[in-house]
Amino acid sequence: MEVYTHGGRINTEIDVLHYVERIVSLGAGELLITSMDKDGTRSGFDNILIKKLQIL
Repeated sequence: MEVYTHGGRINTEIDVLHYVERIVSLGAGELLITSMDKDGTRSGFDNILIKKLQIL
C-alpha cells in the first residue's frame, strides 16, 4: 500500500507502513488514516490496514 496525496490523485510511491513509522518517530501522537479503496463504500474501516498499523 502506498501513500497518495491530493485526494488520491497523486501516488507518492511511499510505502504507507514506512511513512507511518517515520511520522511516529518524529513525535506524532495521533494519525488520521483513510483508505481510498474503502472510502464511500459504506463497508466500514479497512481493518487489514488498521491491524498492520497497530503493530507499529
